[in-house]
Amino acid sequence: AQSRTDDPGLGGRGCPFLADTPEGTRAFGTDSLGWSPSVSRILLIDDELASRLVMQNRLKDLGHDVVVAENGAKGLLEARETPFDLVLVEYNLASGVSGLEVCRRLKQVPQAVAVPVLIVSRQSVAREDVHKGYEAGCDDFVAKPDLPLLDDVLAALLRYKGLYDELARQLRAQEEFSRRLQEAQQRGSEGEG
Repeated sequence: AQSRTDDPGLGGRGCPFLADTPEGTRAFGTDSLGWSPSVSRILLIDDELASRLVMQNRLKDLGHDVVVAENGAKGLLEARETPFDLVLVEYNLASGVSGLEVCRRLKQVPQAVAVPVLIVSRQSVAREDVHKGYEAGCDDFVAKPDLPLLDDVLAALLRYKGLYDELARQLRAQEEFSRRLQEAQQRGSEGEG
């Protein structure tokens, strides 16, 4: 019998908080609520260099692997080519594809549909702008006055993504178990006949 630590779906570590990715396996630690990824891959889309560097350094200091795109179009290409745990996009992208349009398009990409999108604004925004963000499909919106909450919002969204990934892994395992059970039942019924 295969032990839990030998299960390839658990990355050979026996930890129930692992999610398989094409590049390997990421381990999830726990926070006070029981979930919090220790290493997450975040796509940062921001066209302002100074803001991008500050946010990139902040995310790296929190222990995240950060990929940067300097405009919406490059961010969309990156999201189609590489799996991410979260996408953080600036609301006020100055040129090309807007932050809202990036969010809307990301939610139409099959491999990115379950990836949380956090819209961040360097400036204060009106309530109707926040509403537009949610209509575009963002999972949360943080504006300038609330930027100190960014770490908490990131942790919550990454926790949800970790739960989603774990449920998807369990579903795949259950489907595989059901398939093998059906095959065994067919072999058993063919052997009796």
